[in-house]
Amino acid sequence: MSVAIDKQHNRTIDYFLADTWWYGLTDRISTDEFYRLAQQRKDEGFSAIQLVMGIPPEVAIDSPQSHGGGKPAFYLQESNLIINQDYIAVALEKIEILNKLHLKPIIYGGWGPQIGRIGRNNMIEWWRRIVKVTEKFDPIYCLTGEIDLRVHTQSRTIMGKVFNKFNISSIKQKRQIAEWLQVYKEVKKTTRLPVICHTTPNMDSWSISRDFSAITVQTGHSERSRSCLWMLPMKYSFSKKPFINLEPWYEGISNSFFESDQIFAFWVSILSGASAYCYGSHGIWNVGDGNFLAHWGRRTFQEAKKSAVPLKIGKSNRLFLCAKGFMQGNINSKASGVGDNVSIQMIDKRGRKIVYAPKGYSDFTAKDLIYDPSQCNFIKENIPDETVVLSGFTDIENRLLKQSVNSVK
Repeated sequence: MSVAIDKQHNRTIDYFLADTWWYGLTDRISTDEFYRLAQQRKDEGFSAIQLVMGIPPEVAIDSPQSHGGGKPAFYLQESNLIINQDYIAVALEKIEILNKLHLKPIIYGGWGPQIGRIGRNNMIEWWRRIVKVTEKFDPIYCLTGEIDLRVHTQSRTIMGKVFNKFNISSIKQKRQIAEWLQVYKEVKKTTRLPVICHTTPNMDSWSISRDFSAITVQTGHSERSRSCLWMLPMKYSFSKKPFINLEPWYEGISNSFFESDQIFAFWVSILSGASAYCYGSHGIWNVGDGNFLAHWGRRTFQEAKKSAVPLKIGKSNRLFLCAKGFMQGNINSKASGVGDNVSIQMIDKRGRKIVYAPKGYSDFTAKDLIYDPSQCNFIKENIPDETVVLSGFTDIENRLLKQSVNSVK
């Protein structure tokens, strides 16, 4: 389902359901394990994977944790960028796995603060290499993760403290964003594929540049962001560009946001008009071993891999796509309620409705389908607190809606 035309690059960004593997191209995950996880996500109904080609977040550019093929993606020699072919070879082997499984790679070229260490011209050179070796896989490109992220250090000098007081860091942030936008200008010259941008929760891509192929945000990993999950897609519904939340709260991060929150985030986001959904799981994104990046929690890769949540989201996603495919004419979204008791409706011109119904919802009719996204089945009684109601569909459409959920393993 094409949701918007990217006129800048003459390509479409199709609807996708993505998982997030920031360390997927590093040696933290073997090629064999990478394949097994990719096959699992494909079976669960996913269609895209987010990865970093280069240096992932939260490590130094020379950290062994970022190595692939036993070597860093690149290193600096007298300020010149030296690219490692061994890294490139392993990265391409993994991306080829995604391609064969029809999982679209969403390739990030780095992370915000790295440009200060690597340099703009070197980052342009790195991006040219990324495009050259990966364009055949028809990816979506993401300029950088957290373009506006600054790594703050506590100054020990009086003058440094004075500078901080007068928000010199804000000036540095603007310079960093400007450097990345110069890289973006060059990336656009090398590819006709869509290019997007990832931000921190403090900013969105629309405020940085309106030239990107989608309006993107990160709502982040805080309970405070709950209302943003549906308010931001609605805020930007005026635009013909797709809206994508590239980083809603991860399952299990900081020992929070497990099944009910994940199902909530999916349904309220997608019914509010988001053009894709990006799932993430702590333990998967960092290929966790219980110690690496444990300030976000000690959940391991193997523990996260056993979660049933991705399958439940995959089934919900298949149901949504089937129902959305039956809807006609202008499709509108509206919200009522607050907090975790919000109700989101997507309605077409003929009165077909997809409703995420919280506790206390009672606007059912006899012909409505009531779907329990936690148990992945359709029900008629003992209605749980959170359900999805499909109203106004024909008998044939209802039959196909029921079958759609079973098409995901």
